[in-house]
Amino acid sequence: MKTIKVKYTAQLKKAVGKANDVLEVEETVTLEGCLKLLRAKYTDAFTNIVFDEDGHYLNAVLLVVNGVQRDFLDATAMQNGDELMIMSPIAGG
Repeated sequence: MKTIKVKYTAQLKKAVGKANDVLEVEETVTLEGCLKLLRAKYTDAFTNIVFDEDGHYLNAVLLVVNGVQRDFLDATAMQNGDELMIMSPIAGG
């Protein structure tokens, strides 16, 4: 079993109701896989910020693994203890 630490910022933190989370996965999981698991866990609250109406990942959402920005489609397997920060866009003027 692998444990992935998840941190939320801005609108995501408000939408899911917490700043930190933990994903426990048994199999090898990629970044895309982590987001799919979170999407299933939080349904609309998470999905409406991270994905568009057609279910495609929104590039304005930044994904940072262990302090390094990564692409949604990066096929690198997540490791036990990795920290994933999901940074939703900040709007304002």
